[in-house]
Amino acid sequence: MKKKNKIDKDRLTEIITAVYDEVERATFLHGSMHSTHEAYGIIAEEVHEFFLDMIANDLEAGKIEAVQVAAMCVRFIYDSDSWKKKN
Repeated sequence: MKKKNKIDKDRLTEIITAVYDEVERATFLHGSMHSTHEAYGIIAEEVHEFFLDMIANDLEAGKIEAVQVAAMCVRFIYDSDSWKKKN
């Protein structure tokens, strides 16, 4: 039987809070996303920055960028609720 890994709820709460804070900060600074094209560009930029940190083996910078990637994905989900569907 495989041992299940236990999630540290306090650590996970810290990470989710960091993502929430980044969503709030980015929305305050830049406003909402308005299209799939805009969302793709923003998320691609953050993923690229994360990728560069991983190549540099910079764990701490990578964690910061990972929070930003997650936050921009959350912004896309949140903001896209208000977009009109195109036929």
